[in-house]
Amino acid sequence: MTVIYRPGHDNPADYLSCHPIHLPPSDREQKVAEEYINYILSTSTPKAMTIEEVATETAKDKTLTAVIQALLTNKWYGIDDDVDKAIFQTLHANRAELSLAHNNSIILKGRRIVLLKTLQSRAAQIAHTGHQGIMKSTACLREKVWFKNMQALVEENIRNCHTCQISTYKPAREPLQMSPLPAAPWTEVSADFGHLQNGKYLLVVTDKYSRYVVVDILDSISTTSVIPRLDKIFAEFGVPVSLKTDNGPPFNSSDFKDHASLTGFKHRKITPLWPQANAEMERFMRTSNGTADFREIGTIIRSLGCCPTETELNDFLNEVEEDEPTGYIRFEKFKPALIRVILERRFQPTPEDILLKAFERLDSENKGHLTKEEITKFLTEEGEVFNQDELAEMFSAAADPETGNIFYKDFVPHMVVEDTLY
Repeated sequence: MTVIYRPGHDNPADYLSCHPIHLPPSDREQKVAEEYINYILSTSTPKAMTIEEVATETAKDKTLTAVIQALLTNKWYGIDDDVDKAIFQTLHANRAELSLAHNNSIILKGRRIVLLKTLQSRAAQIAHTGHQGIMKSTACLREKVWFKNMQALVEENIRNCHTCQISTYKPAREPLQMSPLPAAPWTEVSADFGHLQNGKYLLVVTDKYSRYVVVDILDSISTTSVIPRLDKIFAEFGVPVSLKTDNGPPFNSSDFKDHASLTGFKHRKITPLWPQANAEMERFMRTSNGTADFREIGTIIRSLGCCPTETELNDFLNEVEEDEPTGYIRFEKFKPALIRVILERRFQPTPEDILLKAFERLDSENKGHLTKEEITKFLTEEGEVFNQDELAEMFSAAADPETGNIFYKDFVPHMVVEDTLY
């Protein structure tokens, strides 16, 4: 092999290999994260709404602008007076789920865009394209965006949709025949069974008048096991006039029929395969599957001595709502939120003196009472509107049986919720 020397001026150098382009160092993980956020942003934007439009409108909204500044500086205090404090506090409570995208101009809650008020109605109309129902429209919205009172906005939008109103089939159900309230406690009772995981059973007896519940544990639901336990309960509380049960064993046996005749109570068996006939008992015996119905959250909170308005209740539901609409809330998510309500003493009941002043203000003539017409006019035209069932329940408890007037000084003490929870 022969080696030949070649001088440098005869050997042209590769300029590009000797002079590489100097690029700034890039963090691969940060780049991947930014690309993922931008992907979520692009897929979460409603089809008839551009990202630039959302960013422009967000910049005009003082509340979301304040949230963006709080996310950038981690300072969630000292906000201006024109900021919507309810929305700001809700986003602050969920700050661990918030992120910024599109050059810090759009807020994401998880994988959904936080939408401001000026675009909410438009988004609801887009979701209702094709005239889908409330659940489908809400599910479509919740895949893309997040804002407070979403369900209420969708319902209002569908109620105002003329096409949906004229094409929706609304079958008329037979009016319910409500059972009258018994004249005295423990005259009409209901009984049913609950199944325990250890193989045993619960015998539950409820009084229709007082809603008082008596529970006993059974090894079996045979006649020889149930009858002695019922005799024990009746010996303590008295023999009722009637006992309402389903048509299952042992209530459909001849032994139980003979026992009812000997003991002296009327055995009322409901229509087969029609549990609504014993609805109160069936509702009490409904087994828990680790979730709570959204429609029952208000009842649960009010049973603890809290008195939220419908607006406050909707705000609470928005705090605990699931990403996908199911109509239910998991206990592991609902329980911490409920504990915060208790510890923060939210939804406090109105004091007695404030209630009395409110009634006195309505009683402009200082008569000491209000008529049904005056109360009805106020409760159906001002504030949170009462429905007819709520009005009827109130009048049955408050109205004087002879005149029909409400003597509010006597009624107000019964309206006050005792602060025993704290």
